[in-house]
Order: sequence, then C-alpha cells, then structure tokens
Amino acid sequence: FKSRGIIYMKTKKWIKIILQIIAISLFYEGIRWVVGLLEIPFPPNVLGMVILFFLLVTGIIPISWISDGSDFLLKYMPILFVPFGVAMMNYWNTIKSSGIPLFLVLTMSSFLVAAATGYCARYWQQRKNKEENSEVSAYADHI
Repeated sequence: FKSRGIIYMKTKKWIKIILQIIAISLFYEGIRWVVGLLEIPFPPNVLGMVILFFLLVTGIIPISWISDGSDFLLKYMPILFVPFGVAMMNYWNTIKSSGIPLFLVLTMSSFLVAAATGYCARYWQQRKNKEENSEVSAYADHI
C-alpha cells in the first residue's frame, strides 16, 4: 500500500507541473495574441514577463500557481542555451569575418541573459523561503 501512495504522490506532482507549464504557455500565447491584435511594437515575451512579474508581485496571481512548473523549467534551462552555442559554431566564418564587435555583443548578451535569469531565480527562491519560514513561525506561534 505504501508504494501506491508514493506513486500517487509522484503522479500528482507531475500533473501539477504539467498543468502549471500549460498555464504559463497559455499566458504567453494570450499576450502574444494581444500584442498581435493591438499591433504593439514590443516583443510579446518581454511584455509577458513584465505583466507576469507585476501580477505575481501584487498577489493577483499567487506564486504557488506557477512555482512548481517554473522551477521545473528553470532546472532544465541550461539545455536551452546549447542551441546558441551550436549556432555560433555553425556560423563561425560569418562571426570571424564580422570581427570582434559581433563576438562581444553575442557574448555580453548571453552573459546578461544568464545573469538576469540567475538573479531572478535567486530572488524568487529567497522569497519562497521567506514565505515558508513565516508560515512555520506562524504555525509555531499558534501552538
């Protein structure tokens, strides 16, 4: 019976992760649709991140609604940077002929994206830990 409970818990967690990733994807598609409909000259992915950040900070969308799905995506994010490295190798002659400025721009932009991602992940993890600690202390005060 114990193994059924473990399987149930793991299945429940995976379903939650999948549903949260679908919710994040639908949010992005909705933003993309609005940007296309209103012909806003702004990248939908950046606008979506700004709007999602605002909704999370204000509490309109609780972090728990997307935390497991976003943690899963962040865990496997380094895999998403592999195609960039492969593309650089495929177009090495073009990069070499364009000189050092192009290489510096590509390197710096990659570094900035990685740094911003790391900073945001650390910020949200600290916030999550702070919320968990306040819940534990509130429970301890209640006892």
